[in-house]
Amino acid sequence: MKIILTLLFLMSSLSAQEMQSMPTLAGTPYALSLSGDRPTLLVFWGSWCMPCRKEAPRLVKLHAELQGHIRMLGVSVDGQKHLAQEFVDTYTIPYPTLLDPQLSLADMLQVKETPKLLLFDAAGKRVITTDTLNKDLIVAMKKELMKHKEQVRQEPQDQPHTQILSLTENVDIIEQETISMGTDIHISIASEHREEAGLAIQQAFAEIDRIDDLMTDWRSVGDIYRINKSAGMLAVRVSDEVIQLIRAAHNISVATDGLFDISYKPAGALWNFTSDVPVIPSTDRIVQAVSYINYQDILIEGQTVLLAWPQMKIGLGGIAKGYAVDRAVEIIKKHGFENFVVNAGGDLFVHGNKESPLWRVAIKHPRQADSFIAELPVKNYAVVSSGDYERFFIKEGKRYCHIINPKTGYPGTLCQSVTIMAVQAQQADALATAVFLLGPVKGLALVETYPEVEALIIDSNGVAHLSSGFHGQKK
Repeated sequence: MKIILTLLFLMSSLSAQEMQSMPTLAGTPYALSLSGDRPTLLVFWGSWCMPCRKEAPRLVKLHAELQGHIRMLGVSVDGQKHLAQEFVDTYTIPYPTLLDPQLSLADMLQVKETPKLLLFDAAGKRVITTDTLNKDLIVAMKKELMKHKEQVRQEPQDQPHTQILSLTENVDIIEQETISMGTDIHISIASEHREEAGLAIQQAFAEIDRIDDLMTDWRSVGDIYRINKSAGMLAVRVSDEVIQLIRAAHNISVATDGLFDISYKPAGALWNFTSDVPVIPSTDRIVQAVSYINYQDILIEGQTVLLAWPQMKIGLGGIAKGYAVDRAVEIIKKHGFENFVVNAGGDLFVHGNKESPLWRVAIKHPRQADSFIAELPVKNYAVVSSGDYERFFIKEGKRYCHIINPKTGYPGTLCQSVTIMAVQAQQADALATAVFLLGPVKGLALVETYPEVEALIIDSNGVAHLSSGFHGQKK
């Protein structure tokens, strides 16, 4: 669907030179018609506003989590452009920000104070207004995403990295989907018991939501958020699950000599892959960010975690989604079902018993949107893919993707895509990222050291590399 966003300028617009020098400030005071291809979140702020400053880092992380599924627009009520620009620069605001010094838009939308967050649906109707990024707003955004997804379901969509094609024979399938952890969650159960299957799916969704709350690094409910908030100051008591995942991440960091590193966040925060005007961070900022990345400075003692330096930040995005898939699998198994698929945005687990037919899993081609590079008959395995086609931009002919090398601070370039098969989605999730950064030679060498782990790697030249036990039908 084409974006329909009408700007009616109430004052003279910025000059071309000003626009180039202020790429994040898209214009001057305006009124707008909010309708188009997706829901929109308007964020009103002022640079002098202390609650706005507190909320800004969380909103930056929200923007990354939404991955463009909800349009975010900032509205600065500062009277002078340079104050707004300083705020944008200080907090590395990645979403477009518009100036409203005369409060024209604020008055039109009855915004009397800042910060103020206004969510509109895809038709331009206001859904909710809040002062902070709270649970009510998160729930409302989730509902709007699901509603909008249903409306556009019949339109051509990008295919996920890994996709279930079918069972190898006809059976009844109960399917449900939701949105959590910043992605679509889809669960399919092959069974005649529809009511019990539906209950199992809903409990699995609730478990994924619980893990999302626990592992989030941008909402205050999460253990990771609290660890980052206390970086360099206090050890934070966290759950057993968080300790277990951090230790699991540490083991893969050791195996990859730090190429998989959950403390990559200072460098990752510099890159914005959803902006209409992509910007490559300066070398100085990247070098400084990399100096704060070191998995060995994540200190665990008992049930507490301490980051050694105040500038450190961690994120479990490379392993938590796989863990959530594994937990969902366990819940569905407890309900007695043995033939099902849990798919979290292409990170999936396929489960079956000895008598059940194999599911066929298709692996997306990294350069041909409507094609697959392989079809895999799978049962009792996780299949997870990472690629440079997920979130990226191209600048001066070079592709920059969202998978950041923690040693350089720049996106990885040695692979186009990596698909990992493993008995646990958590392990497959982390290894997909690690192997992508290692490249085909070192990546395959790493995979061969793990029992029951296989890999399909497409290198930067488009050449396929298979691990020794890989059983797929190469296309």
